[in-house]
Amino acid sequence: MKPSTSNRLRRSGLSSGPTICLAAGALACALAGEAQAAIVASGPVNIAASTGNISIAGAPQFALTNVDYKSTRSINLVPVSADFAFVGSGSVTTKLGSGENIYSGRSFSNNSSNNVIVSNTSPNNWTGSGDAYIGFKFSPSVGQTRYGWAHIQYTDTDSPTLPSLTLLDYSYEDSGAAITTPVPVAVPTLTQGWMILFGAVLAGVAAVTIQRRRLAT
Repeated sequence: MKPSTSNRLRRSGLSSGPTICLAAGALACALAGEAQAAIVASGPVNIAASTGNISIAGAPQFALTNVDYKSTRSINLVPVSADFAFVGSGSVTTKLGSGENIYSGRSFSNNSSNNVIVSNTSPNNWTGSGDAYIGFKFSPSVGQTRYGWAHIQYTDTDSPTLPSLTLLDYSYEDSGAAITTPVPVAVPTLTQGWMILFGAVLAGVAAVTIQRRRLAT
């Protein structure tokens, strides 16, 4: 007599009930992990400086302003909330790259003006063109501290070319935990992609072959 589907599943070590439960459990764990992350993201905003006041969690926190004074033209970071502070020291805004942690152990400044990010005259650590991150902390209400980052695209060139800066997006961690600036995901080359696909096909064929042998016994 040909074994039933349920018998074949049991012989092969599989059971439809536990399999469904395992899948549901994995989904629940994934959703729980996402809930604990509590990252609040703005999504693309693409606002060119001067930006006006940027609101985070419902309250104005900072602005990016154009300053034109004599022969100096710069774009500055200006806190507009007493609780907002940026990663840096004094009037120096630290340039952050990918994969950097923003947490209580960083050095923060709340200097109210002249926090130059890019300038057409004075060299600084933002020299050139590219994209980078500004780290910050703020307090949406009394007793709370939240950490976040602002992603910017900028140019910083010699006079007379004007510097430029665009706020691309920003995020903060809503639970008060540290936050890390994004790390780019490596995109496989065409050769790597074919190798991954070929490996997946071989693994699938091997799995089917083993399953058929088990069902035949």
